[in-house]
Amino acid sequence: MIGQENEAASNPLSERLDELRAIVLIHRWLIGIFAAAVLALTLVGSLLATKQYRGTLKLHISPVTGLEVQVQEVMDQSLNYTRNTRQFYRTQMEIMASAPVLEEVARRFEAAYGAGTMTAGRVGQVIDITPVQASELMEVSATLPDPEQAAALANLLAKSYSDHNLDARRDASREARVWLQEQLVDAERRIIEGNQRLLAYQTGQGLGDVEETVTALSSSSQSLSRVTGETTTERVLLETNVAAHRRMLANGQVVELAKDLATPELATLVAAYGEAVAEASHLAARYGERMPERRDADARVNALLESMRQVASKNVAAEEIRLTTLREKEKSLGTALDLTKEQLLERQARIGGYESLRLDLERARALFEALSERNDELDLASRTQLNNVRIIEEARPSDDPVAPNLMLNLAVALISGLVGGFGLAVLRTQLDDTIRSPLDIATFLRVPYLGMVPALDGVEDPAERALYTHRHPKSSGAEAIRAIRTLLELNPSGKGLRRLLVTSAVASEGKTETSVRLAVSFANLGRRVLLIDGDLRKPRLHRIFGVEKEPGVSDIVERGVFDAAIRGTPIPNVDLMCAGTMIDRPNELLASSAMAARLDELGRRYDLILIDTPPSQVLSDALLVSRVVDGVVLVVRNQAVSRQIVRDTVRRLQQVGAPLLGVVVNAVLSGRGGRYSYYGYGYGYGYGYGYGAHYGAEEEDPKSKASGSA
Repeated sequence: MIGQENEAASNPLSERLDELRAIVLIHRWLIGIFAAAVLALTLVGSLLATKQYRGTLKLHISPVTGLEVQVQEVMDQSLNYTRNTRQFYRTQMEIMASAPVLEEVARRFEAAYGAGTMTAGRVGQVIDITPVQASELMEVSATLPDPEQAAALANLLAKSYSDHNLDARRDASREARVWLQEQLVDAERRIIEGNQRLLAYQTGQGLGDVEETVTALSSSSQSLSRVTGETTTERVLLETNVAAHRRMLANGQVVELAKDLATPELATLVAAYGEAVAEASHLAARYGERMPERRDADARVNALLESMRQVASKNVAAEEIRLTTLREKEKSLGTALDLTKEQLLERQARIGGYESLRLDLERARALFEALSERNDELDLASRTQLNNVRIIEEARPSDDPVAPNLMLNLAVALISGLVGGFGLAVLRTQLDDTIRSPLDIATFLRVPYLGMVPALDGVEDPAERALYTHRHPKSSGAEAIRAIRTLLELNPSGKGLRRLLVTSAVASEGKTETSVRLAVSFANLGRRVLLIDGDLRKPRLHRIFGVEKEPGVSDIVERGVFDAAIRGTPIPNVDLMCAGTMIDRPNELLASSAMAARLDELGRRYDLILIDTPPSQVLSDALLVSRVVDGVVLVVRNQAVSRQIVRDTVRRLQQVGAPLLGVVVNAVLSGRGGRYSYYGYGYGYGYGYGYGAHYGAEEEDPKSKASGSA
């Protein structure tokens, strides 16, 4: 079970939910009483409240209706309708709830009913304006004690808003029209001045026909550029041919030059030269060099070659003359082209100023036309009766009141009461964080709850309190100890208890008394019990039984003295071992292997060894001894110790692996009727046994404080 508790504690959310659930259970009466009080007050207030009636009408407000005379604005509104709808309707709601509209509504209402109480502020309090989702409709409601006046007030608000909206449109159109007329006069003046400047500039610069002059110059420039380009190309080709022909002529390549020039005369000479060469070659094969036939043939070849050279020279000379002519033509064309470009640039520079003045004039004319069109629209708008507000359904008096809504008020009151009660419960839990109920132990400490022990009112002597259950076996305290003993015997670990350790978080919580009472209870079962005082710093068991504290635990550990250290008690089957001689380092003695060996030896003599140890919050004695026992019982005094301190003690025990069996709550105060009030939990132990006045001293004044515990 301890492992399960630790696992649950490792989940912060689960732990927090359990704590809240425990707060609700512990303070359920506080929460219930607070919620009931809130419900009762709400019920009375609702029944006594004045009934209120509501009148509701529906308005249709369109962003574009009423703008029919303004075509462009209608188009713009249509395009931006989806984007601006929310902003538009929010604006209309603010206008509807504005001071001028509310003041007009109050004035009209007073004129109709003369109540003398309706003001603009009052109207703003009783009206409600709500847009209808996914539509262009709005619901306007007014809530008043009189249903007829409520409906009338809603209708007056809609009518006043509609009139205000129409007046605002007309006023805006009139004001805009006045401004536009001023702008029209200014635009007309700018047109006249622009015309005058343009004519003066055109006359001064000699720009009679601007467009025709520029077109002629551009055409002439383009023509000259084309002819100049063609002449330059022809001149470059001719220069190349002349240079090549000169080289051929100089190198004696007469035949090749004649073929390249390809004139008819040269073509005839080339053909005759070819025939003469062929005939000379034929005769050379038949005759010798001195033969007349051969000399005649050679002379003819030479004559034809000389004729080709002379003709070719003339043609080359003609090409050079033509080249000179082309160069002169190219130069003159370039000069004419440069002059034309200069004239065109000069004219264009003049035209730039002309165009600037012309554009200013055109802009002035366009502005004048736009202003004139808008002025006509505003003239119509200032006289229009069109409105974008239309009443779809007027408000009518209602017979059913809307307030107070009893069921809704009670539901809200119930929720508020529960939340407020829970808040008070949390506050009370924070202000008082002591252990007050089994839920505190199960929720905040997360360890098993073993039971509670009633306080003994009026019993002052420590020995009498510790031995009370032995001397009063029929008392409620004895019944409580027997119930705790039963849970210890049936501990979830399944291990039989042979060594049991009792400790507390701090001093004065009653651990020593509880140790004695548990020893008595186990001895009543016929078991042999050894009660050991493990508090070597402030021992108390020797005072309770009225014996010497020496020899004891320290003596048997250091010297092995058993018989002298074990004493009998007035309680059958219960022996006592006191603390023994005081030593300097008791925790080292308790942690020694000799201590474990002595406990093993004592375990063979007794059925149960019950060890009373010091508080565990600041001392480690109980933590050291917890390693050699079968179970640990933590005693907590009721409403005395902070939960945080007890929680830290539990965690210290769990960190060292102590077998913590649970918590016993001590000194629970008794309430009326002999029952014990444990933070809303009543406990009684009579069960009809017929013991008579078995409560004994517990039946005294329940308000008396429990005495301090050992």
